Amino acid sequence: MTDELDLRALFDQEATVLLERLSQGALELEDRPDDAELVASLFRAAHTLKGSAALVELHPIARTAHALEDLLQAVRSGTIDPTTAVVDAVLDTVDAVREAIPRLMTGADPGPAPDAAAARVRAVLEGTAMPPAAAPPPAAPPLAAPGPDDPEPDPPAAPDHGGEETIAVPLSRLDRLVRLAGEGRTARLRLAAALGEHATDPEVDAALVDLERALGALQRQTLQARMVTFERIAEPLRRGVRDVARATGKEVDYALDGEGVELDRGVLDALREPLLHLVRNAVDHGIEPPGERVAAGKAPSGTLRIAARRRGADLVVEVRDDGRGLDPDALRARLPGAAGLSDAAVVERLFEPGVSTATAVTDLSGRGVGLDAVRTALQRVRGTVRAAGEPGRGTTFTLTVPVTLAVVRCLLVATGGERYAIPSHAVSTVVEASADALVGLEGGRAVWVGGDVVPVAELHDAVGAAPSGASAQAVVLATGGRRLALRVDALLGQRDVTVQELGRALGRVELVAGASIDADGSVLLVLDPVALAARAGALRAPAAPSTPADAAPSRAAAGATVLVVDDALTVRELQRAILERAGYAVLLAEDGEAALRVLDRERPDLVLTDVEMPRLDGFGLVEMIRGRADLAGMPVLIVSSRDDEADRRRGLEAGADGYIVKQAFDEPTLLGWVGRMLGTEDLPA
Repeated sequence: MTDELDLRALFDQEATVLLERLSQGALELEDRPDDAELVASLFRAAHTLKGSAALVELHPIARTAHALEDLLQAVRSGTIDPTTAVVDAVLDTVDAVREAIPRLMTGADPGPAPDAAAARVRAVLEGTAMPPAAAPPPAAPPLAAPGPDDPEPDPPAAPDHGGEETIAVPLSRLDRLVRLAGEGRTARLRLAAALGEHATDPEVDAALVDLERALGALQRQTLQARMVTFERIAEPLRRGVRDVARATGKEVDYALDGEGVELDRGVLDALREPLLHLVRNAVDHGIEPPGERVAAGKAPSGTLRIAARRRGADLVVEVRDDGRGLDPDALRARLPGAAGLSDAAVVERLFEPGVSTATAVTDLSGRGVGLDAVRTALQRVRGTVRAAGEPGRGTTFTLTVPVTLAVVRCLLVATGGERYAIPSHAVSTVVEASADALVGLEGGRAVWVGGDVVPVAELHDAVGAAPSGASAQAVVLATGGRRLALRVDALLGQRDVTVQELGRALGRVELVAGASIDADGSVLLVLDPVALAARAGALRAPAAPSTPADAAPSRAAAGATVLVVDDALTVRELQRAILERAGYAVLLAEDGEAALRVLDRERPDLVLTDVEMPRLDGFGLVEMIRGRADLAGMPVLIVSSRDDEADRRRGLEAGADGYIVKQAFDEPTLLGWVGRMLGTEDLPA
């Protein structure tokens, strides 16, 4: 019995891949009906599904797959053309099998879906009318045993990992590994604290450093094991576009950019339904029917584009259509209490329960269900969604979610005698915020950040802690395209925090994204930056006054490209964020060897490199660059935590053009050095 259950579990995994292959391939067949190899791959998938289902005695699935195999064989031999009816039959089979597998895995009756799908497939094969879904399906013929000329079943499909051997691992097991890796790093901190003065012994210190490095590598590898590409969500989204377009008689061109962007499997699963909501919404009542589009001077076929990209520790997904767009005046007239709202505030109300942009109720939309569900689903994974659009020019929904929820690089701060962690990806910089540094502003105080004025709030007010009167520094949060400076009592440094949910007993607590156990055994609360900014009441940034004479001048990047080389993900992302905000294009590499591969195909204007890296360190990278005739003149700036004068001298002797110590590093200093290296600014003091 155990072996049978194990085999069925393997079949479940294999069927997921095969069904995705069938669905994606069927959608591609509509665009490439003459692609013989595509038809052959669909046939092989159906054949494998049939054989595997028969092996584990899931006969309803085997019968349905057998019927589909016969149909695809007829298409492959040229007996039947790959028409829309064939594509519908493949997709119908995929839906039926997906519905039946969970039932069969628990020993329940699969229901009528598999046999009904097989009947509709055979109707297409025989050239007869498709029987209605509600009609009792005719008895399916018994499964025929494979003949001597039948191809052997394909092995279980697996992602291409460059020739590496792979195995399937339950997601729950990876979750436990991530948690244990984080707990191991916490235990290491507690060990160092317990050792006290003994930790300064050279051998003990070296052992602790090695332990930290090993635990850090273990944590990175376990997190990487959970990562999947955004491409895995492509099939259901494309299917959603096709189904709604056919149901509404519309023509829609669909495109997906950023398929290779990686994110945590759990985050991707949480994105699936919100994105499907937005896709259906866009096609159903965003994109106009062909006649209406032509009358408006548009092409008869609408366009829906989904684009995914990394931005620091976040994934940003845009769903953009060229349809009717958003008309704030029309929305303002339809929504109660919206007469005095700004355009942005009116659009924001679309995410309230019961609000819809549809003018009529249909089977697909118009009941006020969708956009509020999108926001609610994203909030569960600490994500946000915004909408923008113009009448007649389309709508864009922008979703922002963290790439992973398990381990977050955080800035630790203190206020009112308590410590808190703020995710670093939401922190743009830290500034002086003593009384002398503050400026008056309508609605409150503000502080200069570069050449911009940013509103200031007190962290102790936001979290309900007692004021200490010692606030002299401010953490500048960047949320939703706006900035807010939060004054704190002290900055306690950055650290990777293994974030755990608060548990069902507490549920969701306002301002709190999760918690972690600190080295001393105390609980460290991880704050939610979006909720924190909203509580502080300063998301609406007032217009900045004219730039003071002593404000830093804006830096013209002039299209320059910078290669950032650092084995610490957070450092890479922080430097990338700073440089991209200043207008530079940024390339990334995790160590010297990876940097050399980038330099083989790209020619950046400047290289920023760390020193302490695996495989090839920063000193070696500088020497390799200076040793190549095609790279010898490229400026290189070392950004390292090693502040020993001997290291500085070694870096410069290797050929580096400058050396910054990370402890003294801040945004103006980095940009000043970059400007100097590129010849656009004087060297900072």
